[in-house]
Amino acid sequence: MLEVVNMKVLIKAGAIQVGDILVWNRKNHGETVELTIEANGKLKTNDGKVFGTPTAAAKNFNGGVAINGWRVWKIKRTNEVLDDLRKKHSEISE
Repeated sequence: MLEVVNMKVLIKAGAIQVGDILVWNRKNHGETVELTIEANGKLKTNDGKVFGTPTAAAKNFNGGVAINGWRVWKIKRTNEVLDDLRKKHSEISE
């Protein structure tokens, strides 16, 4: 059975850390957005808004238009895209 790789799984595996900052450099909009990874796997903005998934957060910052958040958010300290980390962990788990 395939494991669902979400933020909590990546934290438990040590692929990301609680307190890591996620960054989305929205070049077309001239802005950079940041989120903090919380212990429960949720993502929090500087102004306190909380999201359950990277995709929900990306959709919020994309004006409600659906976008794959796993592909747009990067870990600030490593510059790795979340989707790449998720794929690596999926390959290890198989």
